[in-house]
Amino acid sequence: YNDLYPFVYFLDPFSGQRGNPLLLPQLTHTVQLSQTIAKNYTLNLGYSSITRYMAFVIVLEEDRVSGYATRNNLDRHQNFYVNVVAPIQMSKGWSINANINVFYNRFDAQLFGEIFNIDRLSGMVNIAQTFTLPFGMTGELTTVY
Repeated sequence: YNDLYPFVYFLDPFSGQRGNPLLLPQLTHTVQLSQTIAKNYTLNLGYSSITRYMAFVIVLEEDRVSGYATRNNLDRHQNFYVNVVAPIQMSKGWSINANINVFYNRFDAQLFGEIFNIDRLSGMVNIAQTFTLPFGMTGELTTVY
């Protein structure tokens, strides 16, 4: 409802959020291959293609100081990804669960009279370590990069 409602919700004197009544639904096609290795490790390979991708866009007013956020349809978004999940038992009281994601995103859009073709390779690593502590307690240390 808020994405379509054409009025501005003011967040402060210089910014707000406005709905876009011309917003169209996005359509996603996805393919994923998954493989479990040695009962514990998981490998996922995937691809998705989204047409009319809905994304937040910041629009500046004529004063070039104030603006608002609104959702617009971008022409296309493509995503290729590799995901690896690896639980590792370091010792009786110390286990690690590693989750590694590498993805390539591509955005194609015509916005504000300009054509944008943007692509990036990026990744994320999430490592959660669980420790057994005295008195029947456990602790967890999580690292995200």
